Amino acid sequence: MSTSSPDRKRRRPATIDLTGSSDDEVQCLDDVSSETKPETFDAQKESQSTSQPPIQGILGLDRKKMEEERLARLKRKQQTEESEQPPAKKLYQSSIGSNIAHRMEATVLPSGARQAASVPGLSYPDGIVKRTWVRGQPRQDDITISEVFQQHYGLELAVMSSFQWDMDWLFSKFDLNKSRYLLVVGEKDEEARSALLEDTKDVGSVRLIFPPMGSFVRCMHSKLMLLFYKEFLRIVVPSANLVPHDWGETGTMENVVFLIDLPKGTSATKTPFFEDLTFFLRAQTFPEQLITKLASFDFSATSKYAFVHTIGGRHAGETSTRTGVCSLSRAIRQLKLATQGPLQLDYITSSLGSLTPAFLKSLGRAAYGDNLMEKDSQKAEEQQWEKQLTVYFPSRRTVQESIGGRAGAGTICFNRQSYSGRQFPREIMRDNINQRSGILMHSKILYVRPKEKSTWANFPTCQGWAYLGSANLSESAWGRLTMDSAAGTPKLNCRNWESGVVIPIQGVGGGGVGGASPAVTGTGEASLQEVFGKSIPVPSRIPAPTYKERKSEPWFMSW
Repeated sequence: MSTSSPDRKRRRPATIDLTGSSDDEVQCLDDVSSETKPETFDAQKESQSTSQPPIQGILGLDRKKMEEERLARLKRKQQTEESEQPPAKKLYQSSIGSNIAHRMEATVLPSGARQAASVPGLSYPDGIVKRTWVRGQPRQDDITISEVFQQHYGLELAVMSSFQWDMDWLFSKFDLNKSRYLLVVGEKDEEARSALLEDTKDVGSVRLIFPPMGSFVRCMHSKLMLLFYKEFLRIVVPSANLVPHDWGETGTMENVVFLIDLPKGTSATKTPFFEDLTFFLRAQTFPEQLITKLASFDFSATSKYAFVHTIGGRHAGETSTRTGVCSLSRAIRQLKLATQGPLQLDYITSSLGSLTPAFLKSLGRAAYGDNLMEKDSQKAEEQQWEKQLTVYFPSRRTVQESIGGRAGAGTICFNRQSYSGRQFPREIMRDNINQRSGILMHSKILYVRPKEKSTWANFPTCQGWAYLGSANLSESAWGRLTMDSAAGTPKLNCRNWESGVVIPIQGVGGGGVGGASPAVTGTGEASLQEVFGKSIPVPSRIPAPTYKERKSEPWFMSW
């Protein structure tokens, strides 16, 4: 997205994508970054409000409109306590900081939140996985975005990343006078970056970071948040962008989120989670003082997890062994989950790539903990990787019958050409139908469980593990392994920036997010729900039907 032209400002969609490469992403149809296409229902809302004056710059201020909005907000706050179900009227959506200066003058935390400021708020010391709240659905151990932020616990600094942004909506969740904000923005265009910096330079509480977005990189798709409170650090790894529909406010979409709260105090040794997190942050050009600030918290509780990432770009040497699909395989070895198998992989995804045999092999080998920089073993060569993987992606029928309908599927991306390809493994595809009736999923979860007992000799209490985060099932998200013809060494090419976590599921008596069902503590393959249900949500209806059984086919972007 560029901000250098008044005409482009007028065309800016209500919910914006700050990737700077929309055209490339739409052309690259096997790419998760096809999400750059704004959701149809947002575009329709924008078309209904064309009478509004155009936004003048990123911090351009329509004073009359802002005063009307301020009075309306104050009136709403006087009428009701802060709620996770805001008024049904259309939220005013804008680009970065259009009302930031105004909000700093007007926003006031409700009295209940002010009284709670003395509460430490360290709610998730062992880590937890939750589905996001969805308007109109019963609350069942889910979480709202305001419950993620919990500014009243003394939020000092919020570091936030996203692929799509609705800034006015996002900053309506904060009292801007009480916290500082560091936004990780995937803008490629230098002129646009300069405009963004210029328009935020006078807003003392907001700063921007632009990760390297070279010509090969298409998408800053990571959604990582680091929330620094007075007494603790909250690490948040969601699949959701910072837009209202991803956090359930339109009642059409759900996501998944991992949270862990870490107290102040340095641990004796830095965990692999800390090392990989800071490696990723440095690659994104985070200031070193923020890395130092991270080190003031006790990361010992993260020793049972792994931080997995993809750094956008072409990589060789150390970086190629520590990011993308190699980051996953490295995490599996660090957690003592490397195995000879056999394993069953189940991947819930909201976007799909072409699923070539080479890509499936690299993902499968990573799940086994193989060192992908070494030559394939004979066993790896003989594996039929597609027979160990089931992919959950919605059918056309599921989308059409959902509450949001076709208009609600703007970030669910797949193209017919990939599906029709000669090598595409159509037999592994299943319809992704939500247990929450009519709700589509933007979640990205890889579940891995054993087909035989005693799969993990070095981790005998483990019953399975899961990856969740921003990475869809695509080569753009995980990277493509190739051989450097000149150097004769492997290299890794990654189109996207991604972030996620690996979470082992331990049996009775184990630690971690939670324990597996007693039914799976001894005898081989068990169902997804049995292995993961107590610790990591399984949002899909299982067993999932084939497209043929649904008399349908996958949802394609062309519809």
